[in-house]
Amino acid sequence: MAYQGAATWLPTFLAKTKGLNVARTGGFLIILNLGAFLGYQFFGWLADLKGRRVAFTTGMVGAIIATLIYVSIDNLQALLWFGPVFGFVTYGFFGIFGAFISELFPTEARATATSLIFNCGRAPAMLAPYIIGVVAQTKGLGAGLATTVIYDMLALVGLFFLPETVKAGIRLHAEAKAKAAHD
Repeated sequence: MAYQGAATWLPTFLAKTKGLNVARTGGFLIILNLGAFLGYQFFGWLADLKGRRVAFTTGMVGAIIATLIYVSIDNLQALLWFGPVFGFVTYGFFGIFGAFISELFPTEARATATSLIFNCGRAPAMLAPYIIGVVAQTKGLGAGLATTVIYDMLALVGLFFLPETVKAGIRLHAEAKAKAAHD
């Protein structure tokens, strides 16, 4: 929900709230997405090094802080240069989803379970742009975007009920490699 909400409304936020034209909005988003690209790499590395839960927790806490800072910045130069930081944590940690979700399930059910879990998450995520829009009508688009921190906080709570899977992923990789060598 946080990702869908932010990704949907961010261009409008930059145009309507910060006064950027379409071209400048695009430029701001390119720079922000460069940060996101680096975040995908970093959080994948962190997930392998310290574990999926550590990487997700770091990303979500970072996203909460970065979102609250980003929506409150009034200076366009500061907003431009903070954009990659915002993208790095707010979007970057989503690169771990595939590994983490798939490792929660046995090999025989992994593809079906992963697609079911991932796409069931899309149902509530469809509501995020609407909720942000409703909040934006009365409180402003910055406040609407700030509601995404609520979704990150809820995800943090849910994360504590899931097991750490990094060791399972390493074990499954070793088993697959051994099976391929045997075959």
